[in-house]
Amino acid sequence: MFIHNTKQFANLARRRRLALGLTQTQLAEAIGRSQTWISELESGRTVPLLDSALLVAGALELEIDVAESPRVAP
Repeated sequence: MFIHNTKQFANLARRRRLALGLTQTQLAEAIGRSQTWISELESGRTVPLLDSALLVAGALELEIDVAESPRVAP
């Protein structure tokens, strides 16, 4: 799955958290953040820095892969 913006990341994180049966509090404890921060992430009220996104992804057993975009010919 390709994620193109933070809203898509937030939606994926919420769906994955629920699929794993985790509460926001459990996820927050796993990554050293507050439940409020998780709530704000999932609702799009906060934009995670890369280190935070990596922590969330790791705790949710997701992998973030960065690749070069193909160049579009002029």
